[in-house]
Amino acid sequence: MAAKSKRRRLYARPMRRPNLVFIMSDDHASHAIGAYGSRINETPNLDRIAAGGMRFDSCFCTNSICTPSRAAVLTGTYNHVNGVTTLDTPMDNTLVTYPKLMQEAGYQTAIFGKWHLGHGPAHDPTGFDEWAVLPDQGLYHDPDFLTPDGRIVVEGYATDIITDMSLRWLEDRDPGRPFALMIHHKAPHRPWEPDARHAAMYEDEHIPEPETFWDDYEHRATAAKVAEMRMMDLNEMDLKQPVPQGLSHPEEVSWRYQRYIKDYLRVVASIDDNVGRVLDWLDDAGLAGDTIVVYTSDQGFFLGDHGWYDKRFMYEESLRMPFVVRYPREIPAGSTSDAMVLNPDFAPTFLDYAGVEPYDGVQGRSAR
Repeated sequence: MAAKSKRRRLYARPMRRPNLVFIMSDDHASHAIGAYGSRINETPNLDRIAAGGMRFDSCFCTNSICTPSRAAVLTGTYNHVNGVTTLDTPMDNTLVTYPKLMQEAGYQTAIFGKWHLGHGPAHDPTGFDEWAVLPDQGLYHDPDFLTPDGRIVVEGYATDIITDMSLRWLEDRDPGRPFALMIHHKAPHRPWEPDARHAAMYEDEHIPEPETFWDDYEHRATAAKVAEMRMMDLNEMDLKQPVPQGLSHPEEVSWRYQRYIKDYLRVVASIDDNVGRVLDWLDDAGLAGDTIVVYTSDQGFFLGDHGWYDKRFMYEESLRMPFVVRYPREIPAGSTSDAMVLNPDFAPTFLDYAGVEPYDGVQGRSAR
C-alpha cells in the first residue's frame, strides 16, 4: 500500500511524459527475429530496438489467436472478462482501454493498420484522435481502409501504406503534446504476399528446417496428430505455384516448406524496413530519447516447428510473443529480462510510463 501511495504522489507531480510508438505485427514469431537468435533471417531494424533497450525473453499471449490477443492488449484484461473469446467475437468499444485513458490524460492518439476487433458503431476504434484500419484481415496489395469518414482504397503495399499514414500523422501532430501511436501491421499473416522489393529474396537460398520439422507426434495429444496445419495443408494461394511433378512425399513436404517460409520471411523483411523508417524519423525529429518504442506481435507462429504453420496450440512457438522495448531515458541499452510478461500486462505498463492511473478491473501488471 505504501508503494501504491507513493506512485500516486509521483503521478500528481508535473513530469515530462514520454511518447509511445507501439508497433504490433500479426503472427510474427520471435524466432524469426535476429535479436532473438533467428537462424533463418536477419532483422536489423527490429534489432535496433532491442540493442537500444530491453529484450523480454518470456513474453506470452494468453490466447494464441488474433482477436482475443488484441483485446487483451488494449484492455489489460483476460478474455473471459473483456468478452472477446474467439476469432469471430467483436470487442465492445465502450470497454476501457489504455488509448482512451491516455487520450483523456492529454495524449494525442492514433491507430493505423489492422484492428480485427469488429466493425460498425459498436466495434470501430474509440479513444483515438485519428484512425484508419483494415477491414477484417485486410489485403496486402491496394487495401481498403475503414476511417471515421467511410471506406477508402489506397494503392500500394499494406506495410508501406500503414507506415506512410503513421509518419504523416506524426508530421501533422501538435508538437507541444505527447503522443501515443499504434502501428498495427497485417504482415506476416497468411497468405504471405511479399512486395516487389522483396519478391526474390532468398530465391537461391535453402532455409534450414526446424529440428522438430519431422515430428512423429508419438508422445503428443491426438489434436497434434490430426491438426490441419501441416505443409500438405497449404493451398494454392499459399504456395503461389503448382507443386512440381515427380516429388516423393518427403520431397514435396520440404518443397512446400521452402515456399511457405521464404514468403513469410519476405513479408517480415518489409516490416523490418518500415520499422527502420519509423526509427529514422524519430532520430531526425530529435524524439528518440523521449519516445518509448515497442515492437511485438499479437502471438507467435509455427515456422515449420512440429511440421506446422499457423498458431492456436499451447506450444511455446505459438504462445511466445516478441517484446522489445526502447526508452533511452530509463531502459539500459542492450538489456534483457527473463521476467514473465503477458499481453494483459501491456496496457498497465504503458499507463505506468505515461503517469496515468490504471483503471478499476485491470488484471495485468506493469512490467516497468
